[in-house]
Amino acid sequence: MLSIDTINENTAQSSLPSLQEIAKLSLSERHKLLRPLIQEIAEDVNNDPELDFFSEIEGEGLENDDD
Repeated sequence: MLSIDTINENTAQSSLPSLQEIAKLSLSERHKLLRPLIQEIAEDVNNDPELDFFSEIEGEGLENDDD
């Protein structure tokens, strides 16, 4: 099985492994790799009003046919 150490060695020049490489990892290894990114994304969404824009427009134009 592919390990996080192997990916880290192979991706020293790039910032992240490909999605295919991440998918080959065990769940715990994926978690180790993605944990810092998820924290950064959450901070960005909380601190950047432009990133909140999509949640505001997500429901626009949708009508409820159940009425």
